[in-house]
Amino acid sequence: MSIEAVAWAEKLDTDKSIIYRLQAKIKGKREMNRLFKELDGWNRCGEGYDRNQEKTILILMREFEDKRSWLKFAKTLSFPVEEVSKSGKRRVINARRKK
Repeated sequence: MSIEAVAWAEKLDTDKSIIYRLQAKIKGKREMNRLFKELDGWNRCGEGYDRNQEKTILILMREFEDKRSWLKFAKTLSFPVEEVSKSGKRRVINARRKK
């Protein structure tokens, strides 16, 4: 029972800021409350449902000044966040080391 999150960036032509979108798969009300508590200030821009895994899919977005501020924020989250680059390469940002 955990939140699965994938994020990607969209560069704005007008300013130097970057919009990050985060897609989260959650199961149940408890995980939804935890997600919204940690992602306070994010705007919900999409929603769906995966009936095979019985999970709700939420897409949220937020504007960051630069990539450094995004990484700083992502490392504070309690669940793993996987970032997808424009080339499709995936990288876990806040992986916890197992002891």
